[in-house]
Amino acid sequence: MNYTLYCLEFINGVHFGRGNLDSSEITFHADTLFSALFQEALKMKKQDRFLKQVSDGKIIFSDAFPYIGKIYYIPKPMIAVQTEDESKQGDSRQKKKFKNLKYIPVSTLTDFVNGTFPEEHMEDMKYLGHYDMKVSVGIHGMEEPEPFRVNTWNFNTGTGLYVLAGYENESDRELLDELFESLQYTGIGGKKSSGLGRFVYKVCKVPEDMMGYLRKKSEKNILLS
Repeated sequence: MNYTLYCLEFINGVHFGRGNLDSSEITFHADTLFSALFQEALKMKKQDRFLKQVSDGKIIFSDAFPYIGKIYYIPKPMIAVQTEDESKQGDSRQKKKFKNLKYIPVSTLTDFVNGTFPEEHMEDMKYLGHYDMKVSVGIHGMEEPEPFRVNTWNFNTGTGLYVLAGYENESDRELLDELFESLQYTGIGGKKSSGLGRFVYKVCKVPEDMMGYLRKKSEKNILLS
């Protein structure tokens, strides 16, 4: 299987729901992406082909993960890790940072597993962006206008989300390109009618270390979707 990255640079804020409007995630899952791409496929009358290729495993894609500059992040592996630095094993502040860690640079995966994760990457996500609260007013079907709050995530310049996509042949890759091209104008996530979730996408090369892990056979694996 061939692999590529779709890097999404968001124009405005985004709202990836937790079930209500006053809270938001910073990423979205593969099922949300499939639904959004399928809607674009419907517009192009290519829904049957897209559905078949995905169902047959000819097109696969991950959840969306953060990138900062040229650093690509993956979910923190769900394994118990013992740090090699004994002086930090009882450090509660260090343990809290490690516990709150959600994503690690793909280049640090071996270090993480070996218990030598670089401390300078503990708080990378603070450089990704920031939350904001927008107050809107609902008027449709209401006697009195009723204000409500929408929580949004805003990415900093040079940051965004990427999706790792796998495909069997170039025609499948071309189909994905078409769908992402259309989706960038529609947007993804909630409150798209307010301009949220729109992005500019570009096709990025899969880093060598990430490609090495994708090709490697192992007794343990990290699920990416």
